Amino acid sequence: MITSIGYCGFVGGPPLIGFLAGHTALAPALLVVAVFMAGSVPLARAARPAPLIPRAAADSAIPVAPSPEYIKENPRAKQSAHDRGQ
Repeated sequence: MITSIGYCGFVGGPPLIGFLAGHTALAPALLVVAVFMAGSVPLARAARPAPLIPRAAADSAIPVAPSPEYIKENPRAKQSAHDRGQ
């Protein structure tokens, strides 16, 4: 997806700048590009995915092992708890 957006900008950007420069001048056409670039900074920060678990909560989390009753009923639970490092 990111590559497609970059490719569209690479292919479509110069003709758009040329079209704008043909109707005005080169400086206002490049100013439009600068405005779009400046507007993309806050959008890029807003589009960044949020962390799933806050760092402080993840560092202080205590691993929980399955209860002995659960292990008796589900013998594979002991193995999976061991694989997870609990």
